[in-house]
Amino acid sequence: MMRTSKYILTADDYGAVDFIDAGILKAIQAGRINSVACFALPMGEKDDLDERMEKLLALKRNHDFAIGLHFSLTAGRSNEINVSKFGNSLTRRKATKGYYYMRDPKNFRFGAIEPDELAAELKSQLNRLREYTAEVDSISNHHGIVYMDTDLFKPYAEVAAQEGIAVRAPVVWKKYKLPTGNFDHRIGKPIVRQGLKLRWVDQLLNAANNQPRIDYASTLNLLYPTCLVDEIYGQPYPDNLELLFSAFHQKVFSAEFMFHLGDPDFTGDATAPDGIDTSYFDSRKMEYQSLINATLPDTYAQRVRFRDLVPEDLLPPIPIII
Repeated sequence: MMRTSKYILTADDYGAVDFIDAGILKAIQAGRINSVACFALPMGEKDDLDERMEKLLALKRNHDFAIGLHFSLTAGRSNEINVSKFGNSLTRRKATKGYYYMRDPKNFRFGAIEPDELAAELKSQLNRLREYTAEVDSISNHHGIVYMDTDLFKPYAEVAAQEGIAVRAPVVWKKYKLPTGNFDHRIGKPIVRQGLKLRWVDQLLNAANNQPRIDYASTLNLLYPTCLVDEIYGQPYPDNLELLFSAFHQKVFSAEFMFHLGDPDFTGDATAPDGIDTSYFDSRKMEYQSLINATLPDTYAQRVRFRDLVPEDLLPPIPIII
């Protein structure tokens, strides 16, 4: 069977804060997003997920998009009352609120996480999301924590395999030597600079060696696109998105384009819970504008959901045969 290029346009972080949610809702209405990665746990003392999901699901009546879980280990608090009140290896104490919250991403203690507690938390967040939608299309991970440590990736992948849900690719765009730009004229990729800011030096080295995670996903027959396009983060410029879509046109493969959006017209409260970086909010506005104005690759690629992927979509890019 001849392979065809497939792509997914995902907006991360739905359910965290009004500014982000508003940008995602507008992008869906504009036909620019077909996959939404949703938090499925309380982000603060108040649990307002019901109201946030109601707004998202209302768009389902007239717009075609999939809903996936944005599994969180670095924002919010567990749905499980025993974890929320008494804590475990995934949490830290926030005494002023009387709850244990997920660990701060800065100086994240990767080695402190108990794999069985991670698996239980993932199942809990999946169950919460299923209160709103019967079909969870995919699983991704806030801050990509599990994609930097194979010991954490394993329970994550095992739960996804047990549930029959596709995951975000453990392979990034640059791994296949696809074209990238340096539009901010600084040393290092923005996503690497962010990792250094969060003091993940050792884990960034682990993240670069992704073969153990690819191999483990293969043993579980997990489905995911050929690669994750993480090159938009930190360089939310129209020229960058044009470069990425143009490069996507040069070969046949599948890709998830990851966006972090915010509503440029938002005038409400823009404060955010721990684990959501407000310093990136201006960049979120730019990502939104770049996506809204971009020429999408619909003329040469098929826009799909994760559930539409087949095993051939994991394969590396191949030249286009004319």
